[in-house]
Amino acid sequence: MKNILHILIMITLGFIIPAFPDTFTSEILKKTGKTIGVCSIPRANDGKLALEIAETSGMLVHAMDLKQENLDLIQKAGEKEGILGKSLYLEKGDFKALPFADNFIDLLLISDLSDSDLAALQVKEVARVITPYSGYVVLGKGKGEAGGPLAKDKLQAWAKNLKGFDSSVEEDANGLFLYAKKQALKGADDWNHYTHDPENNAFSKDTVLKMPLLTQWLGKPYLESNFDTNIVASGRIFTARTSMLFRIKNLPSELVARSAYNGQILWKKDMPKDYGIISPQICANAEYCFIFDGGSALILDAETGKEVKKVSFNGSSEMRCKWMAVKDDVLYWLVGSAGKAKSVWGNAGLSNIGPFEIQNTGTELHAYDTKSFKTLWKNDKIGNAERRSLCMNGEKIFFTDSKKRVVAVEAKTGKIAWSTDHKFAAGDGGGMDSWFMSSNFNGSLCTKDAYYVFLFENKDMPGYSAKDGKMLFEVPKKAQSWLMLNDKLFGGGTLMLDARTGAQSKADWGYLSGGRIQECGHQTASENGIFGIGGPIFDLNKKQAVNYNSAFKFACGTGSFVANGLFYGVPTSCSCWLNWRGFITLGSANDFQFDKTPKESDCLEAAPAGSIAAVDTVKTDEKDWHTYRGNNQRTGATSVKVVERASKLWEYIPAKSNKDGDIDNADEAVSSPVTAGDFAIYGGNDGIIRCFDISTGKPAWSYLTEGKIMGSPAVYEGRVYTGSADGHIYCNDIKSGKLVWRYRLAPLDRKIMVYGNLMSSWPVNTGVMVHGGVVYASAGLIGQTGTYVCALDAKTGKLKWLKNESMGGKSGKNRALSSVGCMAVANDKLILNNGNAPLVVFNLKNGDYSPYMDISKTLRFENSRGKEIGIFAGKYVFHGGRMLYKDEADVEEGRHGSSSGGIQFVFTEYDSKSGQAAAIDVNPFQNNEVGFVPAVWDDKGFLFSSQAPGSSGRLEYLDSVKFEVFLEDAFSKSTTDTKDKSYKFTAVKPVIDSGSDPAKLRNWKQVKAGSAGSMAMSAYILTENAVVTAFSTSPKMKTDGEWYVAALSRTDGSTLWSQKISGAALINGLAVDRNGNVVVTLRNGGITCLGKK
Repeated sequence: MKNILHILIMITLGFIIPAFPDTFTSEILKKTGKTIGVCSIPRANDGKLALEIAETSGMLVHAMDLKQENLDLIQKAGEKEGILGKSLYLEKGDFKALPFADNFIDLLLISDLSDSDLAALQVKEVARVITPYSGYVVLGKGKGEAGGPLAKDKLQAWAKNLKGFDSSVEEDANGLFLYAKKQALKGADDWNHYTHDPENNAFSKDTVLKMPLLTQWLGKPYLESNFDTNIVASGRIFTARTSMLFRIKNLPSELVARSAYNGQILWKKDMPKDYGIISPQICANAEYCFIFDGGSALILDAETGKEVKKVSFNGSSEMRCKWMAVKDDVLYWLVGSAGKAKSVWGNAGLSNIGPFEIQNTGTELHAYDTKSFKTLWKNDKIGNAERRSLCMNGEKIFFTDSKKRVVAVEAKTGKIAWSTDHKFAAGDGGGMDSWFMSSNFNGSLCTKDAYYVFLFENKDMPGYSAKDGKMLFEVPKKAQSWLMLNDKLFGGGTLMLDARTGAQSKADWGYLSGGRIQECGHQTASENGIFGIGGPIFDLNKKQAVNYNSAFKFACGTGSFVANGLFYGVPTSCSCWLNWRGFITLGSANDFQFDKTPKESDCLEAAPAGSIAAVDTVKTDEKDWHTYRGNNQRTGATSVKVVERASKLWEYIPAKSNKDGDIDNADEAVSSPVTAGDFAIYGGNDGIIRCFDISTGKPAWSYLTEGKIMGSPAVYEGRVYTGSADGHIYCNDIKSGKLVWRYRLAPLDRKIMVYGNLMSSWPVNTGVMVHGGVVYASAGLIGQTGTYVCALDAKTGKLKWLKNESMGGKSGKNRALSSVGCMAVANDKLILNNGNAPLVVFNLKNGDYSPYMDISKTLRFENSRGKEIGIFAGKYVFHGGRMLYKDEADVEEGRHGSSSGGIQFVFTEYDSKSGQAAAIDVNPFQNNEVGFVPAVWDDKGFLFSSQAPGSSGRLEYLDSVKFEVFLEDAFSKSTTDTKDKSYKFTAVKPVIDSGSDPAKLRNWKQVKAGSAGSMAMSAYILTENAVVTAFSTSPKMKTDGEWYVAALSRTDGSTLWSQKISGAALINGLAVDRNGNVVVTLRNGGITCLGKK
């Protein structure tokens, strides 16, 4: 460890240059050019190589080894340096099986191969996981490495079988190594302009992507500006990001380059504020990324972000680029004077957007050679060209001039080829101020034979001959965007037009519904499918619809497309509060079998017989806070009395504190705590289960899983059960921490990036629950890619039942189950929160599945999309709250994807016999006044916070008996009309109504807690004698504010005691042990215990 250096970063010219030690490691990284991305080291050995790369480069390292002693050493070093679960992940496994998605690894490095090792390493497996265009394989034998010899001729022979790579075998002072760089995928296509290409035809020629699909990576930011542009070229995705966004302030204006195959950020470059407003002025090829910068165009090195050339527009700062395209190494742009700043969309909820320039017309066309860096031609006699009407087919550039004529310019010379007078009639869609579609979306496309114009505000769509400008047809514009598909114009649904005559026809498929194909976005297509802003919607190969049932809502405009062999959905600016936000990237499932149930023998790993002592001393009962929110009904209450006075007994803070997530970087939050006997347990973002002795504060043990731990552990009869993002459920002895068994709930070991963390494609991120000696858990991400729900014997880990609810229960009618919410027990049923889809119910004994709501009806009240769930009064399901994938620091309404109506909680009446909702949802709380922390309750009281997200507020305490009567009355007034096609929200008089209490349910409301001032609460629970709450005096709940834990009287809300704590308390991060001590997990990764000294 002495030779391992800490990260030294130089920020120059807007990109990152890691400084490496002069070692074998630095030689490899320099030779391959791999300083950022995902690195796989399948034979970690002593870990020196893995640790050095993880610490001194910008790479995320996955290190694997079969020897546990090696992993233990690496874990110890990684934990000390604070890089576990950040830049370093560990896994026990064989180097011959690489646990990654296809085309995912930027650098695969093995430095101790022998001839026999090489013979065991499958060429196809190595080739499968490497990223195209720039990914490297480095295999060989380093000087001084242990093991048998490696012959050069055998390495060369192995390399010859590595098809699709540029390879060389080299021997030098470092040893004998193969360097192999992966080429582009055959049949892959770029999407290097806003609508694919300069023709504006949103049709990808990509033949690689075929349905069905699996998740490739999920990435932040959760939201982007409506004015952002995303393009893909040669394995990189470029985002031109502006700072203007619905309800979000102070976003950066910058250009961001990511790996197209794993989402890792490659470089960033600051740009002028709001440089890209309205018009998408970015394009790219394999060598360069082109973007405008005020009065000039920048040519940037696509790999590094370095500025290669800056080209000014006539030397005038008043000139602006309005359109940009690249074709055959020639860059074309339209420029004109700066537009007048104007305020628009006053009623569109864009509270953070002030006046800005409309940039839709230009007066000059330029052509620029990117090889010689010389201007080829300029034409400043084109009139007023409408940016949204520009497109080019390689020979000509087409546009409309002042909506009075259509013009074609020769691409080679810049001379006008022809012009045709035409007055465009205004439609009824409104003008430039009506909505963003009018001023942001392209309104034209062309082919080698024709040019079509369909601007938003126009009534009709004409088509012209590309050769001479003669009008081919003019028909009513029945769609807002069009693409060329199978030599016909496709406008969505079944709408098709003959490309020469405009004659209307129907496509040979059923209407494409359910995919949000138009609405506020463009449809796109590839050789194998059709896509909308709701994702894939039609498989052109199988001629059948693909139902993603509102799992996504991508960016307005060109929100989804196919490029480089993958499907990309890009972040939206809308407050549509869906579970899956940000970048959603999917790849071909290939031979993955969605309906196959993994064998128990392939998934269960048990400790050797006799290695774990008999469990007989630590029993759990209702006095232990043994699971998330205290019990399997998730009430957040305990029968224990909290201590009458409290002081800090002890705390643990990691050597390097965890950080809150931001717009791009992963949130490093830990799990909520649980307690059993004298033990407090929680899971970390570093994958470590930590157990502390409550009486002494000393660590009892820790155990490293192979992925982030997001859900609380559960304790049952002396064993700790934990779900990990690695796709496993772990069972550990509570006294020693030794592994009793682990079960891989994921169908296979396949790692991907999920919002900045390396995870299984089927992570167990919602925690586990133990009920009646059975462990219940779910694994998965997007429902259509498979969600696995299981019941395991708590003692042995043996499988009792396993259900795979992928593809919407295969019927396509029900929204597929996604593993995005907690689970609770009601009678003999297991109920899972399904986010923005109806709840899902399983029989506890046999796993029989039943939809919670009538799948023929739609759910009208859709704000209850959070992860929380609980059972009130034995028959009401309480659900809603914050989403599972949401940063701890994100407590403001709308920030990173909250509902515009505030975070909601609702009740549903549960029928224990049918397992379904007996009536529709009831929300007894006034919008925007219910906090994001879920209510807590017992048979005496019902406690909730009435703080709007991002602000301070008050606690309100209701009489549980009266509140139950109130709900009964509300549900009795609900409509039960069987002909009703939707579940409607029941409007009842709110309990919270400007301080009044019409139902007379409130016992008290609390505004302040002692001297701490106004409360911004992150957690609260009910004990027998008090309300315990964790809160900040900062409304935004920032980590640098003052934080407290207080106990309040259940009688009147008065303060019993208040204790300052040293860090920000985790949301829902409270527990009370059987002795009345309070345990709090902190956002910095630590844990604090308060009690009586």
